[in-house]
Amino acid sequence: MDWGKIGDFLIGNGLPLLGGAVGGPVGAGVGKVIASAIGAGSGEPEEVMGILTADPNAVLELKKVEAEHRHELRKITLEGEIANLGEINRTMREEIKSEDAFVRRARPGLVWAISGSVVLEVLAAVAVVFIAPEQIANLGTLYGAISIPQSIAAAVCGVYMKKRSDDKLVAAGGTTGPGLLSGVLGALRR
Repeated sequence: MDWGKIGDFLIGNGLPLLGGAVGGPVGAGVGKVIASAIGAGSGEPEEVMGILTADPNAVLELKKVEAEHRHELRKITLEGEIANLGEINRTMREEIKSEDAFVRRARPGLVWAISGSVVLEVLAAVAVVFIAPEQIANLGTLYGAISIPQSIAAAVCGVYMKKRSDDKLVAAGGTTGPGLLSGVLGALRR
């Protein structure tokens, strides 16, 4: 278990500042504060989560902590976001400097290709309206046929971009958290 899961749990229980701070880049430090506040001896994420799920008073205690340290938690969260944006910008600069043309152009190329295909679909619809308005009814069939490959292309682009970003984060010494689907499923289980 990691501090990010505890952050999700805290956010789901009405503690957005503590949850955001513990799920961010300084999560382990904030996690130690949380562990101390609820009496988790070792301060390990597993023990903290065990206490939080077993003892409703632990969440109430953390609500007091969040209220008392609201300003510091907001500052920590904002500093984490600033650091994250700095890392994204650094990654993009490294991508641009890459000697490999594919690495330099892959992400923008995929985005341009998918965006271009959407623009072409819109232009085709406009052309049909002005050139052959009697064919407007057939646009639904056309777009129904196009929607599946278009959705697949968009999904592939999204997965590629996410995994490429994760690879760069790991190469820069960071760690990746749970994916979007894991987060959504975790939220639905609560």
